[in-house]
Amino acid sequence: ASPPVPTMSTRCSRSGTSTRVANSRITCAAAAISPIVSFLTRSPTVSAAIITGVISPLEHSFRPDLAPAEEVARREHAEIVEEMKSAGVDFILFESMNTIREARAAAEAAHAAGLPVWVSFVMRENAKLLGGEPVADAARALEGLGVDVVLVNCAPIEDITAALGKLRKARSGPVGAYAHIGRYDPPSWKFGFYPRFSGTEAVTPEKYLEAALEWKKTGAQVIGGCCGTAPEHIRLLGEKL
Repeated sequence: ASPPVPTMSTRCSRSGTSTRVANSRITCAAAAISPIVSFLTRSPTVSAAIITGVISPLEHSFRPDLAPAEEVARREHAEIVEEMKSAGVDFILFESMNTIREARAAAEAAHAAGLPVWVSFVMRENAKLLGGEPVADAARALEGLGVDVVLVNCAPIEDITAALGKLRKARSGPVGAYAHIGRYDPPSWKFGFYPRFSGTEAVTPEKYLEAALEWKKTGAQVIGGCCGTAPEHIRLLGEKL
């Protein structure tokens, strides 16, 4: 089957301290996503594809210290989810979540909206979220919230491999993994400076496939590529997995 087509609303929030724009930040989800989804659903080449509404943390994915209070996260994620739903996405992927608190609030919002939901956590070393919480605790914290798939993403291959093993042991339902390769060059982790990756040539599509095959053996049912991976990496995964 064809992979889901992602549409992103990265850092669309009313209260984001690093992205504050009057009181209309939420509208970016509808303004940006609605025409994209409309185009995709009309396109004869992708009209049968599954359209994913990808939502990131309200603040920066790599700044867990800025994670909002639970009630703020629940309220604002609910708004973004509703905009995604009205745009016509098929399911929600909360991507690169860095704290259990915000992930739970976000999952509750999507579940209340009646949409299928996946949650992916950005990892650091030792099978911990970037915020320092064990991924096993994160998986258990999502139990009973209707989360269909729990994943780990946006960390080097070795950290994703370690985290996936812990996640698989802590969760009976579907799990997944997608690593980044290389690194961002200065000035910062800002997607506006893309493409500023370096060192990606060290992880060829064949080398990435080796890791993906190990993830499959561990029990991953959803496998992909994060920052730094290219169409060639994804194409080989589709051919060999």
